[in-house]
Amino acid sequence: MAQSEQTDATWLRPGTGEKFNLEKTASGLYSQFEMEVNASAQPGPPPKASKYHVSRDVVLRLMSFTFLAAFCSLFVQIQSLLGSEGLFPVTETLEHSKHLSFWSFPTAVGLAKAATVDVWMDIMCLLGIVMSIVGVVGHATFTSVFSCWFLYLSFVTVGEQAFSFEWDMLLLEAGSILMASQPHVRC
Repeated sequence: MAQSEQTDATWLRPGTGEKFNLEKTASGLYSQFEMEVNASAQPGPPPKASKYHVSRDVVLRLMSFTFLAAFCSLFVQIQSLLGSEGLFPVTETLEHSKHLSFWSFPTAVGLAKAATVDVWMDIMCLLGIVMSIVGVVGHATFTSVFSCWFLYLSFVTVGEQAFSFEWDMLLLEAGSILMASQPHVRC
């Protein structure tokens, strides 16, 4: 059967030569999609918890524990590394990066005035410790994981000489994967 003999939406299936109607197939798929969308928009009981919620909780707690170890270690070392009297003073880095946008230089350290940057970094470390503890005890949400990730990213961005090791990047990468897999609402 040549293509000129085919009617409007009837085609031959390659390989088998069966006739099929493309219009019927497309409209069937569209109506199935429409039913699924309408069903999900209707109010009803809350969605069931994932069957992997135990595994997800274990991974969240372990990752939170890793962030806890990182922030505790950083709290002890932050002034000698990035403080105003440290090896890589953060005030110089912030001065050189004033013209950069937040998307080019993502850090919360720049929110502090030059005179209070040491105290601000200590507060950021303590906040990271608190948010990590929240995750370790089992109340990890997207917000707590994002807070830990962003605070650590802030230190890595500002102290790139001191934080240029693979484990720092691995912690950030694992944190971003964890955020992508974490539901916004705790099940």
